[in-house]
Amino acid sequence: MEQAFNSLDAQREAAEAYIQSQKHVGWTLVETRFDDGGFSGGNMERPALQRLLEQIEARPGGLRAGLQGGARGRLSRSTTGSNGSSTV
Repeated sequence: MEQAFNSLDAQREAAEAYIQSQKHVGWTLVETRFDDGGFSGGNMERPALQRLLEQIEARPGGLRAGLQGGARGRLSRSTTGSNGSSTV
């Protein structure tokens, strides 16, 4: 992702705007980025995604307390593990 502004940046801007609109209900932006530019979204085996999931699991309340996304497909086009279990 060598472009000055790319789709990862656009997605981040959209998410930041939505999170900002939800401040009144206690949402806050986490500055850490978990971008996997250059990796296929066709699987869950991406370094930044794995770091994100580890941090979410470590949070009180788990996934619900830790992640905003417009759609599950923004994490991966495949959310099923190799054994058929759901990974997200």
